[in-house]
Amino acid sequence: MAKHKARFSGFLALIACLGLGHAGDNAAGLQPAWSSLVAVAEDSPDALPDVQWQRIASGEGVAVQRGSQIIVAPMGQAYWAGFSLSAAHLPASSYWLSLQSPTLDSAQLWWRSANGPWTAQAQLQHAQPMSFGSGQLFAVWQLDIPANSTINVLVRTQGVNRMQFPLVLQSPSEFLQQQQGLYLLMGAVLAVPWVVVFYVLTMMRSLFHPWLVFFLAMAVFETVGALWVSGLMSVLWPWLDRFQTARLGSMSYGVLMALSIHHARAFLRTPQYDPGWDKGLRFAAVCWWLALPLVALFYSSWMRSALLYLGTWHSLWMLALAWRTYRRHPRPYIAIYVWVWGVYLLSVAVYWLFRWFEWPLITTLGAQFVQGSVVATLLGWSACLQVLQHRQGMQMILRVNTERSRLYAAAQHDLWQPLQSMQLYARNLLGAKPAQQAHLLEGLQLASSYVDDFMHSLRHLAQDQAKPIDPSQFQSVLLGELLKDTLSEFEVLAAMRDVQLRTRLSPRCVWVHPLSLQRLVRNLLSNALRYGASGGKVLLGTRSQGELLWLWCIDRGEGMSQAQLQACFKAFNINGDAAPVPQSLGLGLFSVKQLALQMQTPVLVRSQQGQGVAIGIGLLMTAPRH
Repeated sequence: MAKHKARFSGFLALIACLGLGHAGDNAAGLQPAWSSLVAVAEDSPDALPDVQWQRIASGEGVAVQRGSQIIVAPMGQAYWAGFSLSAAHLPASSYWLSLQSPTLDSAQLWWRSANGPWTAQAQLQHAQPMSFGSGQLFAVWQLDIPANSTINVLVRTQGVNRMQFPLVLQSPSEFLQQQQGLYLLMGAVLAVPWVVVFYVLTMMRSLFHPWLVFFLAMAVFETVGALWVSGLMSVLWPWLDRFQTARLGSMSYGVLMALSIHHARAFLRTPQYDPGWDKGLRFAAVCWWLALPLVALFYSSWMRSALLYLGTWHSLWMLALAWRTYRRHPRPYIAIYVWVWGVYLLSVAVYWLFRWFEWPLITTLGAQFVQGSVVATLLGWSACLQVLQHRQGMQMILRVNTERSRLYAAAQHDLWQPLQSMQLYARNLLGAKPAQQAHLLEGLQLASSYVDDFMHSLRHLAQDQAKPIDPSQFQSVLLGELLKDTLSEFEVLAAMRDVQLRTRLSPRCVWVHPLSLQRLVRNLLSNALRYGASGGKVLLGTRSQGELLWLWCIDRGEGMSQAQLQACFKAFNINGDAAPVPQSLGLGLFSVKQLALQMQTPVLVRSQQGQGVAIGIGLLMTAPRH
């Protein structure tokens, strides 16, 4: 077990060194001359460097074997670490000593040559004029070692983290090179979520949602926390001491947890879809918001431990809610939201493993920094997906409303003329002479036939599919006799439109459903008269082919292209084109196709642009044999 633990610890420590520079126990860090590093707990608030050095020299304290060694659990107590540096073991005389723990609250350094007096050495960022961006990621001191001499060094640290001494001695050029690499790495990590943030801001200009506001607020507080754990806050605002940055960073993580509850309620819509969990979320939000002001007033050493324990349970709870919602409503953006809390839990697991394996502190801090960036990116990505899906839904609703408006306008157009005609014929019948009444009744019957055909077309449109007519309702009828009245009606309409209607019908019998065939022919003739050229010709004729008698309706209008032919039997199409202006519903050929399907008869259409349209219906001349 110990062997596997050591291998696993070494593997993750290697990852930390590759990603965040040399913060561990390598040649660029602790030098061989530091083998005497010893740490002791401060025994008095007024302790002096001389007293602490005597305690270390007398053998009191803990020998530090490596920089990642945990001396004690977090208590807020101060510790002193002492060691000696000999110029004989170092190639240069001037070095920068850094304590690579960005979240440590306080760090001070004293040094002396031989048995001389102790000198307090100010950190580099305090030894020069402070301005925005002039700070350091870690506490850094400059050490000048006189030639052929040995200096003693004492470092006093205090904080609520687990006490470690990742002290690294480097030349100024090595240190600056490491810092530049860290700046580039952290800048790249932070850039990804903020690109998503700016994209979300562009989306808010056209579509506003509450969860976008919560996401942006969470991104801000996540960034504040990341600036703290990475040390960038001390770099940007060097006049803030590390205790103040720790307070800001810890509070930002607390606010982040509270905001995540409101974000979850808006993002997952728990008030509508999961009222039981929503009550729990509201109660948790109240608890967070009540606790945060108290912590701000009475900041204590247990704040970070409380965030760790509460954050662990909070992440588990939020992950359970996200997974529950995804199971109920599997959506891509909810799946990404599940990953958000999975990443949170992974970073928490790294922190717990850090305590067990005694990884370098920078390992867990780096994991938290990367976790914040990944979480912000995933949250933004999921929010964008949800907004895009919502926008598509709104566009679909708008499109449906537009089509509905076109449907109403076209239906009004198609019904207005025959209803007006019926009203006109009925009014004229009241005072008509007996000789005129027959003509007026024919016109009234024609107009009512239009209304009847139109209503049946709407019924076809409302049905999912055309249902075949019961064969027992089919009859053997003479085609000419069946269509006699229909043709008489359309001869009047053709004369009104200056179109010559000719018929060439076979005297044979056909096996059809009479009423459906009459409606089908009325739709054919109505379509031909409406879209055929004025002053042209329309032919309704038959041609036998085997057991079928083909009934053809041919006009000499504009015709249709091949693309139009493929769409001519669809609803809301006029000459094969979707109607951009509601001049008609375009249900004529659609109804022809539906009626043919009900009678189970074949339909053919032939056309060339500029040469008219020919539509044929294949009718059985004898009853089918079973």
